Amino acid sequence: MQQSVPTGERIFSLLKRTEELGRGKELKLEWAPEIGFQDVWFMYDKGNAPVLRGVSLDMSPGKVTAVVGASGTGKTTLVFLLYRFYHPDQGHILWIEKI
Repeated sequence: MQQSVPTGERIFSLLKRTEELGRGKELKLEWAPEIGFQDVWFMYDKGNAPVLRGVSLDMSPGKVTAVVGASGTGKTTLVFLLYRFYHPDQGHILWIEKI
């Protein structure tokens, strides 16, 4: 019990701590890809219903793309596919370099 008191005090001191973060520098890229999902299908477990069914969308550099929906509708799955944590069962994810 006595050993946990210093640990608890340390945790509380970290929780009370505030830090000012700078805005940082603007990141300027030489180029940014256009990203496209073409008829993408994905299921986590073969034999179960697909999480994504025929999803197609284009994301252009300099434009904001918002994906909204209820919990469990595949928003995070889109990001996982984009980062190649998973591969689509069908369809294509394209990174198109435009200079």
